[in-house]
Amino acid sequence: AAGKCDSPPQTTDVTEQGRSAGILHVLDIEDVKGKVRLDSSIAKAVKKAGLTQVSTKTFTKSESSTLLAFVVLEEGYILARHWTDRKYVAIDVNLWGAFHRFDELQTHLLAAFNSKSLSAFRVVGGGMYGSSTWREDQPKIGPQIVQFRNCEEKATIDDSRLSEEAVSVSGLAEVAVEEFLNIAPTSRTSLTVGVVCGYEDDDDCIMKDVLEKLPVASKVVTFWTCPGLKEMKVHDGEGEDEEEDELSPEQLSHMFTCEKAMIAKLKELKEEDETLDVFALDGSATREMIQIFNSIWGIPKFRESYTNPDQNLFFGMSSVSEEDSFHHNFFDRYRKDVRYDPAAHAKFLAQDGSVELEFDVVTVGDASTFQSLATAEGKIKSRLKGKKNANTFNLIRSELKDKSLKAGFSEKIYFTDDSVGEGAVISFVAKEGSVIIVWDGRLHLDVNLFRFDDKMELADSFLSWLLSTTGALLTLGLRDDFPRGTGRVVNFLNDIATES
Repeated sequence: AAGKCDSPPQTTDVTEQGRSAGILHVLDIEDVKGKVRLDSSIAKAVKKAGLTQVSTKTFTKSESSTLLAFVVLEEGYILARHWTDRKYVAIDVNLWGAFHRFDELQTHLLAAFNSKSLSAFRVVGGGMYGSSTWREDQPKIGPQIVQFRNCEEKATIDDSRLSEEAVSVSGLAEVAVEEFLNIAPTSRTSLTVGVVCGYEDDDDCIMKDVLEKLPVASKVVTFWTCPGLKEMKVHDGEGEDEEEDELSPEQLSHMFTCEKAMIAKLKELKEEDETLDVFALDGSATREMIQIFNSIWGIPKFRESYTNPDQNLFFGMSSVSEEDSFHHNFFDRYRKDVRYDPAAHAKFLAQDGSVELEFDVVTVGDASTFQSLATAEGKIKSRLKGKKNANTFNLIRSELKDKSLKAGFSEKIYFTDDSVGEGAVISFVAKEGSVIIVWDGRLHLDVNLFRFDDKMELADSFLSWLLSTTGALLTLGLRDDFPRGTGRVVNFLNDIATES
């Protein structure tokens, strides 16, 4: 049954990249006839297969009659070596997109090298987030689990490209806010968001800046702290009963005037046939402004008139300190005032390096509220780990480029660095062999190591260098060792060596 909808959602309408996968195809092409140019032959095959070339690098190893070409595609990369004296081409085709085009690419490669002798196998590995074909590829990766009872278009936001710089407060806020908006009212493809900020002339409002960058937040209404509150001190910040302090007539007047101004702004929004789907508190919001909105949302008719009555989302950002407890109290009171089921209040602690923020989230009217909050938490963790891995990838890139001797290679012959999707690809070539490292933009690195000398201890040494370079940030998930060569059946030299 399709549930409450006439027809189930179509799995082809993918709006969010949920998984990323890649396939490494290892091809040994023998009996290559005639003279071939690696770069032009591969370029022709790539074009005929409908793939997109980004960059190409070639190299000649004259002492062994070996030619090498490394081609980066939007959908993957191709690494090819041609032993001209043996009429043999070894090709690695690593695709993280357009997987269905591989068979066509393989056919065109065989034609380009004028050969019918092929040995091949493949290995499943990591992919690339944000690749140019991910929407086309997503339905083809693994089993598709469809929620048939949810036929309404969900307001989602494409993950932004991960920064290679250290995470700032605004960067941390951006990750969290994007994921919180993904659990905003599911019936709306564009959201009206209200945000409370500090003083317009004095304070930066990070939450406002983040929201205004997001397409799904079609309208952002900013509630700046009233200037009349600037000089007043409602509380001295000491003691547990600070909210019981009596206000002077002058203070009451300032608070009342500001509250009337905020209600007037909400009424203007209502006259435009708009209500707030989302209400947010920036870290700069003052205690007095939070008290004012606590008073406003504590009145049922105001909640019903100025917020989305079916489903709404409240969230806020604050520093990790007891002094900011009034932020948390505001959200807890709102949840209790609503008295509506389902409603939930969750707290998130987001930390990366020296940056640490707390977020309160209250969802109202979301039938799958706990699942939604758990999903948001998982995505925030994943994206913050992705930012850390960007720094790890940069460290590997720097060490391999400038200190290759420690990795078991002599001075580099060439080094390339290409940004693809949300991640990157680096290639390193020396006379001993090559290293290709792919970062998927999140949590995964794939390393393709080739050495002309196939001693296993050399590969072990490189792996030890890689893991030690990054400290405890990387762990080995899977390792496969494969020999390459001619004759169809290939073994490592130490597998077939005879005792003298």
